[in-house]
Amino acid sequence: MVHTTLNKIFVLSPPKAVWENLLISLNKTHPDDEAISLVQVLNIAGLPFALGCCQLIPEFDKHWRLYAVWCARQAVWSGQYKEGPFAIAVAERFANGQATLEEFEKIQASMAPHLELSDGAPGKTAAATTHKIAGLAAKIVAASAAAAIAHHAGLKARLAIRGSGDELVDYCNLNEAYDSARFNARRSAENAQKDKFVQLLTTLVSEFSSRIGAESSARDIPKVTLSNAPVESPPRQPYSSPSVT
Repeated sequence: MVHTTLNKIFVLSPPKAVWENLLISLNKTHPDDEAISLVQVLNIAGLPFALGCCQLIPEFDKHWRLYAVWCARQAVWSGQYKEGPFAIAVAERFANGQATLEEFEKIQASMAPHLELSDGAPGKTAAATTHKIAGLAAKIVAASAAAAIAHHAGLKARLAIRGSGDELVDYCNLNEAYDSARFNARRSAENAQKDKFVQLLTTLVSEFSSRIGAESSARDIPKVTLSNAPVESPPRQPYSSPSVT
């Protein structure tokens, strides 16, 4: 099941407001080991925090990294940053078992410096897909990708503004266009990321339920074992001829 616990979440040192909201929403006064689904965490604390909790569930690392790859590809393309698509492709192949650990660590080392860049930088978005912790890769890539998409939309909106001849008016118009486009694009990107994450969690839960159902059915089927031991015939009854009257 795709779940964690409050005790595990507490280790991540969540912000006070987020932590208190979790406790209140779950009718708790202190952390414990009761299972909490990631869907619950998402609904209570939001996407960034839920993605951060993915690192607490390493058995799904393949899916967390592939989610990061998906997010990155919404914001990074070859004409913008040539090393980015290659790093993303290696991360994807590694998650699918098609790239060796050596290949992955090599691209990871080459991209590591880009992780220090600010959110929205194509280098950071691509580099984060190769983060050694898959759950953190999902969180970092999502934030950086949304910022990159927003910034790109803002720049396009600026270019669409025609000059009025008044320097002050033009300055205000350019900033307004940038801010508005940036805000709308970021919100749209984050909504798409949330939808994709919910889709992923739904798939994982469905696969888990199907597997449990299959295992349960298998346990209910009586086992038939074949033995090589000779089969004993039932004892014969002594033959008695029918009486003739």
